[in-house]
Amino acid sequence: MRGTVRRPHPGLPARAVRDDRAAAIWLVGCHGGAGATTLAALIGVRDAGRCWPVPRTGRANVVLVAHPDAPGMRAVHVAARQHAEYPALSAGINLLGLVLNSWAPGRLPRDLRQLRESLGAAVPQVWEVEYIEALRLGRSPSEVGRLPRSLRVLRRDLVNEGWVSSLQRINREGD
Repeated sequence: MRGTVRRPHPGLPARAVRDDRAAAIWLVGCHGGAGATTLAALIGVRDAGRCWPVPRTGRANVVLVAHPDAPGMRAVHVAARQHAEYPALSAGINLLGLVLNSWAPGRLPRDLRQLRESLGAAVPQVWEVEYIEALRLGRSPSEVGRLPRSLRVLRRDLVNEGWVSSLQRINREGD
C-alpha cells in the first residue's frame, strides 16, 4: 500500500506509513480543526492529520480527536463505524480511544452530554481535554507552560506501555 488509499466508505481516508512508525501513538482528527496537531505537540505523540495511518506491517495505535460539539461527535461515530466495518482497515489499526478537545470554556449542554455518553460504545476509552485559553489566544504549544491536568492524564495514559498493550490485545480479540 503506497500513498493515500481510496476511502471505502464515508469517513477518513487511509494513508500508508513506514513500518518503523507503526508502534507509535497517532492522533487522528475526525474533522477539520479538531486540534490533533496541537495535542500531538503538547503531549509528544504523532499527528496523522485526518487520515488513518496504516502501516505496511503490524498495527498502528490510534486515538481519534474531535470537538465535543454535535458535528464533532457525529464525525467520531462515522470514523468508529468505518474502523469496525472494514477489516482491511481494522487489521492495521488499534483504536485506543478518543480525545474530546474542548474549544470553549464551561459545561456542555445536556444534549451534547448525552451524545458524549453514546461515544463510550463506539470507542474503548474517552478522554476529555478542557479548554486551554492560551491556545485559543494563538499561543504555540511550547508557550502553554504547565499542562492542564486532563493533558497530563492523557500523556500518562498514552505513554504507559501496559495500558496501551492491554488495549492492543482487546482490539486483536475483537477482530
